[in-house]
Amino acid sequence: MVPGEFAKTRYGRLAPFYDALTALSGGGIARARDAFLGRLPAPPCNPLVVGCGPGAFPAAFVQAENPERLTINDLAPEMLERSQRRLAATGWTGTLAVLPGDITSLDLAPVYDLVVMQFVLTCFPQPARIRFLKRMRALLAPGGILLVADYSRPASPWLLPLFYLNYWASVLLLWPLAGNPPNLPGDIEQAILAGGFRILRKRSFTAGLYTAWLLEAR
Repeated sequence: MVPGEFAKTRYGRLAPFYDALTALSGGGIARARDAFLGRLPAPPCNPLVVGCGPGAFPAAFVQAENPERLTINDLAPEMLERSQRRLAATGWTGTLAVLPGDITSLDLAPVYDLVVMQFVLTCFPQPARIRFLKRMRALLAPGGILLVADYSRPASPWLLPLFYLNYWASVLLLWPLAGNPPNLPGDIEQAILAGGFRILRKRSFTAGLYTAWLLEAR
């Protein structure tokens, strides 16, 4: 792992209008993000949400799954603050743990039965995605599940121009706003397989532009 390679952005600047940016997908991002709520293989006991953002997913997650404990992580304090407020507004009474900073640099034990990453891998080039996934695999308890939602390549080659347009529109929007440098789209599913995971289930949305994957370590 390259020290600090996942902590180079300024995503806190997006906090006030992150939800509005998400809405530009026409609901595809939200549907992929929430695709497996209520459909997980088992009720999660000790889940971790990596890159929790301003809290839309954590709030929906506790309402659907009601875990006894939840850990949230983000690089940006602004995102963690909004996420905590959103969770409090749900009335959820479980235990919340907050992990600020680059999750790959924290010394954490493999105790999480579910790790969630929502539109995190897109932020990095393909080799870094694979390194990130291998680090997430090391956080899973035996039998643990990784849930990933992200941009995906449609099965039909006729839709690939739409994939590239959608991907680059997002990347070039985030570059000046969050300081995330552009990188080639690569292939999230290939990175998942190279990261040592087996695909249990997947659901795609908006003609295959967004996909959620349920994964287990090989």
